Amino acid sequence: MREFDHTVRSVVGLHPRVAGVMMHLVRDFESDVILTDGDRSGNLRKLLGILHMNIREGDKLHLQISGKDEEVAYQELQAFMSQNL
Repeated sequence: MREFDHTVRSVVGLHPRVAGVMMHLVRDFESDVILTDGDRSGNLRKLLGILHMNIREGDKLHLQISGKDEEVAYQELQAFMSQNL
């Protein structure tokens, strides 16, 4: 299992467009990706669940990636989030 934390820098938080791109990125992997923000969590494969988390600027996110391709998923998600969120 791979894990990492990310603090949201985007002034609009997790915008629906960015959330959709993340969801499509995760669909390419077999690994499960769980996003946690405080006491709220959701699977990145479910767009509405992630949008209902109402992620805003300054929120500290935790991603947990587990599965056969977790290393590649970890690297791609970490790069995507640092550039877009």
